[in-house]
Amino acid sequence: MCRTSISESVIIRYALKKISTLSLFFSFNYPKNTNILKNILLRLKRRSLTGGNLVADPVASIIIPTLNEENAISETISRIPDPLRACCQILVIDGLSTDATIDEAKRVGADVLLVNQPGKGFAMREGANHAKSDVLLFIDGDGTYPSESIPQFLQSVRKGTMVLGNAIPYLRSRDTMIQKLRHLYPSFMLTRLVFSRSGIHLQDPLNGMRAITRQDFKRLNLTATGFEIETEMNIKAINHGMNIVELPIRITPRDGNGKSKFLFNFRSHLKILRLLRTYNKNNRGKNGSVPPLKG
Repeated sequence: MCRTSISESVIIRYALKKISTLSLFFSFNYPKNTNILKNILLRLKRRSLTGGNLVADPVASIIIPTLNEENAISETISRIPDPLRACCQILVIDGLSTDATIDEAKRVGADVLLVNQPGKGFAMREGANHAKSDVLLFIDGDGTYPSESIPQFLQSVRKGTMVLGNAIPYLRSRDTMIQKLRHLYPSFMLTRLVFSRSGIHLQDPLNGMRAITRQDFKRLNLTATGFEIETEMNIKAINHGMNIVELPIRITPRDGNGKSKFLFNFRSHLKILRLLRTYNKNNRGKNGSVPPLKG
């Protein structure tokens, strides 16, 4: 059950009073209609007067880095299951968006933190610094990843374990090559091959949906400012002996402005390759092979 703040308790009493009034007209029976209370609370939470999330001690902090995602951010947040939204801090970290991303995020009840520089890594680290929960869930704001699957991630994360999404099984199940190409399947396979040759045997190593405890995140001492953040997380998690769990997820073609910010970002590609080369060099055994990832 969610632990609530004093201000939220006031709203709960207000909601109960409203339900009692409605019952005179619509014969609602409160014990049998808990969804009414839930819906009233969620609507109250979205009002601008509340200032965003009301949860004082959330079960998780859902951190969403954004840059010009006005067409997808509201859906990304709305797809989070309602009971979870009521118990989590939803934190959008926006890096200089020039569209309506900020307004759309606030409209669906998210807390928005504005940062003065773009970069996914910078946004994720800032999100962790402002998280209220001991559990962090990162997800992109472009609608690619399934927000409805967040509960499975939260069930699997614990101290010493990092949970990653894995879209490969879903992509392999597509019936036609056209469907696979629409989901950029060759790019996924090339990424997997490059990481594997460096000794990191993950199926979907650059997946942006991942969960980790705040303590473990801080322990990794991440410095990346851009898209190389996931690679740095993987490498440092391995070096710290953490267990890495991959959960199968489905993905959808990117929403938002329709263009991937990473796919043709060759500067980020070079940064990732440098990280992998360093990891490969530092972990190569005497026989010239790289030890496989445990866990």
